[in-house]
Amino acid sequence: MYRLVIAEKPSVAMSIAKVLGATARKEGHMEGGDRGPADGWLVSWCIGHLAGLAEPAAYDPKYDKSFRPSRDCSHAQRRHR
Repeated sequence: MYRLVIAEKPSVAMSIAKVLGATARKEGHMEGGDRGPADGWLVSWCIGHLAGLAEPAAYDPKYDKSFRPSRDCSHAQRRHR
């Protein structure tokens, strides 16, 4: 059984695959590892961001598109979408 790793871009996936020993290049992924083909790694990638920050209105409806934060706006708790 493979363990899947998804990276944000191909260059990051190649670096991760190298560390994990996944050296067999396939179409859209790398596979392999130190445990052999039956129990190794499958490293694939996406193009673009995998996560992003939520819109301000997700925190509070008063922060709709017309809201402009001040310079001292807290970044303590960010939400992801």
